[in-house]
Amino acid sequence: IASLLQYRRPGSSGPWIGITQTMALTDAQISDVYVFPHYDFTDLTRYNSIQLANFDAIDTVITVKIGGVVKGTYPMTAGSSQNVYFLHESGGPVVVSSSNGAKIIATLYEMKRDELGVPWTGQTTMMGVPWSKLSDTYIYPRYNYTLQDTAPYMIFANAEESISTTITVTIGGVLKGTYPMLSGESRVESYIGANGGPVVVQSNNGAKIIASLLQYRRPGSSGPWIG
Repeated sequence: IASLLQYRRPGSSGPWIGITQTMALTDAQISDVYVFPHYDFTDLTRYNSIQLANFDAIDTVITVKIGGVVKGTYPMTAGSSQNVYFLHESGGPVVVSSSNGAKIIATLYEMKRDELGVPWTGQTTMMGVPWSKLSDTYIYPRYNYTLQDTAPYMIFANAEESISTTITVTIGGVLKGTYPMLSGESRVESYIGANGGPVVVQSNNGAKIIASLLQYRRPGSSGPWIG
């Protein structure tokens, strides 16, 4: 088993203040299509990029779509990688695919800072979900929006290309929201005062969806978010 651990600090020296760890996929899980629920590079205190690699022995062209719209195509030789970003873009789902069935891999890399012009202080990396692994139900252990130094958001998208659905979010068995969603649509929702689990995100008709939990953090009960 393997993971990638990364520390971050706001400069070339001093203590490390940000951390992220991402589990690797097994070679049997590698796919030609990956999905993320959402992409947002409209806030310049929050950096978003998609990291791509061609794991195959053949060349390919990787396409990135956001909300069903092509945002970039990238010719990639066998064994190559690339970091791409889309300034001022926001939406989802994000679909990353190869043109010829070549096995690829993709992650969403994010950084956070409290204001423009200062170093990045927080970071996170999320592995894309292979298309074949998409489900109509996702479960998280816990959600807590009762703290002043943490702001959690549920992010989910309808990954289907032609099927509308209704997504429900329950926390500890209590319904927190019901969301009619068109194909290729995403949402970002929060539940101030909610505290509990498990969290269940589910479509009502078997439609394939995708979901993630985003959390901001700051070093106190007020002020800007830095992680």
